[in-house]
This record gives sequence, C-alpha cells and structure tokens, in this order.
Amino acid sequence: MLTYHEPCSELIVSLMHTFKLMMTILNISVQLQLGKGEENSLPNENETSSCPRNESVLQNIVKSLNNLSQELQNLKQDIYKGGSQNPASSCQELYTYSKPSGYYWVKSGPSSLAVKVYCDMDRVCGCNAGSRGWMKVADIDMTKQLQCPEGFKLITRTTPPYRTCGRPDSLVGCVSTSFAVNGLRYSRVCGRVVGYQVGSPDAFHYQSRGLESQYVSGISLTHGQSPRNHIWTFAGAVNEASRYRTSVCPCSYSGSTASVPSFVGNDYFCDSGIRGSGGFASG
Repeated sequence: MLTYHEPCSELIVSLMHTFKLMMTILNISVQLQLGKGEENSLPNENETSSCPRNESVLQNIVKSLNNLSQELQNLKQDIYKGGSQNPASSCQELYTYSKPSGYYWVKSGPSSLAVKVYCDMDRVCGCNAGSRGWMKVADIDMTKQLQCPEGFKLITRTTPPYRTCGRPDSLVGCVSTSFAVNGLRYSRVCGRVVGYQVGSPDAFHYQSRGLESQYVSGISLTHGQSPRNHIWTFAGAVNEASRYRTSVCPCSYSGSTASVPSFVGNDYFCDSGIRGSGGFASG
C-alpha cells in the first residue's frame, strides 16, 4: 500500500501549530492594546506608558501570519493531494501537481466514492503534447504475464517469437473481456494494440452484422452495456491485394470494395498481413 507522507509534511504541520500559537498570543496583545482586554490592564490617561501603542504593527503581523498560515495549509493540501483523505478529481489533475506515476486516490464526483488507481504520468497520447495524466484501466502484456484473460487462448510462435491472446480455435464468433472503471468518469481513451496475423483475417468483410456481432476480424473496443458504444477498432486483413475485394483494408488499393461500418466511422486502424495463412503482421 502506497503511503503519501513526504518528509516535509510533518515539518509543515509543526510550523502550522507554531504559527497558530503565535497568532493567539498576538491576538491577545492586540486586544489589550486596543482596550478589549480587562480595564485594569490598560494605562489611564494620567499614566505614562513605558511601551508605545503599536496596534497597526501588531495587526499587520497578525494579518501576515494569517496569510502565511493559509499558504501552509494550501501546501499541505498539495502534498497530500491524491491521498485517501484528499483524493484528486482525476489523474490529469494530479499531473498538474507534478506527481510521478504511481497509485493515488481519485474521486470523480461529490457523490462518488474514492478509488485507488494507477496514474500514468509519462504516457503522451494524441496530438496534444501536454495530454498527460492517464488512469490505467487494463494492461495485457504477454511478455510480462503468463495467463490470458478468461475465455482467451494463449498463442505462441517461435518464428518470429511472440506470445499473445486470441480466440479459441473451436469458437466461431467473438470472445470478450471487461475492465472496470469503478464508477470513475472519463472523456477519452488512450492505448496501444499490437496484432498478430493467425490464419486469414477478413478486415470489415462482415461489417453489415453490427456492433453486437462479429463485424470485424480484429479487436473492438467499446464502453457501456446494453447497448455497447463503439470507441475504436483494430482491423486485420490477410494482405493488400486479396482476390476478395471486401476482405482487404478499405484504403489498401484502388480495387478495394471494402467499406467501414457507420458506427465505426473514422475511429479505426486497419493493417494488412502477408500472403498465405499463419503469417505475421503488427500494427
């Protein structure tokens, strides 16, 4: 479990207690100087005070200490930002505090619960170079893990060497898995997909079947349930010049008659493999 206690946080808390004590003493002094204390604590008009009245000086000191105390309070909040007692609204907000990649507490709304998530501060997605601060939802990297998600088949090859997850041979159709966001709101999705050609993929050949069916040979990324909503599609074609003109990528050559489903729009990437089956391609 990650604990968010920087070395200077205890010092800041100690300083705040010290300043509060100083402010209390100075407030008492100001009250006495202004005549707000006990009557017998002030000199009468016939007495000569050995100490000049410094009401304005004391008031300015108290005001300065009040401002400094508020600055220390803000600094304390900055240090603990992303902790369980001070969750951030998003990983993107934490990035503005120059937080490094790691686990933080995030709460996306006043009525939602704080959730501990991993924030990737190093990944840059999209055209905006400042687009950093992403919440990691899924990471299937078969170079680092041994098992595929439930329902998927582990596929290995020696030439070229790779390990990946795919559809079981006996299954006709699709296989899927879900990743929870635990009620946190999001507006964009960032990621990377590497695809390997196994057999003869047909890209968007079955595009008329709709989102809820096998409309693509590849990977479909969606969100929501009943109905699902399309985010992005990775399509794989057998090669650039297949004799089946509907089984190639839409832009692969002038003779292609393949079309992209309307619900996909421009949110897709299509890559062609090599001639023959059992080849290899990545995208």
